[in-house]
Amino acid sequence: MSASMIVLYNEAHEILLQYRSKNSKKYPNYWGFFGGKIEGDETPLEAVIRETKEEIDYDLANPILFHEAFDIDNNNPHYFFMEAFDDTQTLELLEGEALGWHSVEAAKTLKMAPHLQMQLERVGAFLNQSPPE
Repeated sequence: MSASMIVLYNEAHEILLQYRSKNSKKYPNYWGFFGGKIEGDETPLEAVIRETKEEIDYDLANPILFHEAFDIDNNNPHYFFMEAFDDTQTLELLEGEALGWHSVEAAKTLKMAPHLQMQLERVGAFLNQSPPE
């Protein structure tokens, strides 16, 4: 299943992560990025916008595709987008157990799916080359 993920980051270069519920079909009780399956004829961009709205009631303005990777289990593409967090919006957790802001270094110590954990180096590199807006 192809998927799109969003990495929201704040002025402190912390990233927003979701703690998945114990009832999740994949990776229960793991931390991860917000996002999910690309449905029907959606583009990766359309999917990440929809998933972000469904999961945290947040309206993305200009997500930037920073990496495409293939799921190690089934070789389907996963698209990773980044966007600076707009603090005029509020976050409402609609899926998962919790959300939290974490530095990239702190995120590396969290229990995450291997294919997501592997993206943290790229996230850190992106943040170090792009000052937050």
